[in-house]
Amino acid sequence: MPNDGLGAKTDDDDKEFEFDAFISFNEQDRSWVYTHLVPQLESSDPSDSGVKPFRLCIHDRDFTVGQRITENIIENIAKSRKVIIVLSRGYVESKWCQFELHLSQHRLLESERRDALVLILLEDVPKQQQNAGLRYLMSTRTYLAWRSDQEGQKLFWLRLRQVLTARNRDSNPVVTLSAST
Repeated sequence: MPNDGLGAKTDDDDKEFEFDAFISFNEQDRSWVYTHLVPQLESSDPSDSGVKPFRLCIHDRDFTVGQRITENIIENIAKSRKVIIVLSRGYVESKWCQFELHLSQHRLLESERRDALVLILLEDVPKQQQNAGLRYLMSTRTYLAWRSDQEGQKLFWLRLRQVLTARNRDSNPVVTLSAST
């Protein structure tokens, strides 16, 4: 099955990864994740037969019950083609989320999937709230910013689908997303 740039996967991807994306988010952003992100990516668009649903790994649904959280994170990142970080003030204030971000970066670098990290800026996060690692990521990677207007959201979903269907490149450490205007 060829990847047309809008579908979720190719046959090769099915063999290599169980999930298209591992989603890292703060509990304060749960409503946005389940109201916007999950329905948009896990549902196919009935008006476009070429758009296939993505397979997302979400901790409260897909982690193995009884397994250590760190083991679940490591295992599910390895099973995912991309890692989506939903950045918000709550995310940067959470020590647990910062640990998950650090662990994601480390595991992706270790596996030479440097461009598999996708940053979504859910809200403006003042630089003084960002630690050095996050400031570095925000200054070296293009990210997608959530927009409140309808046209901005259409462009956001189009761009997110494009980056999720892009093949990981081993040699390029920068994610090539178009930033929101």
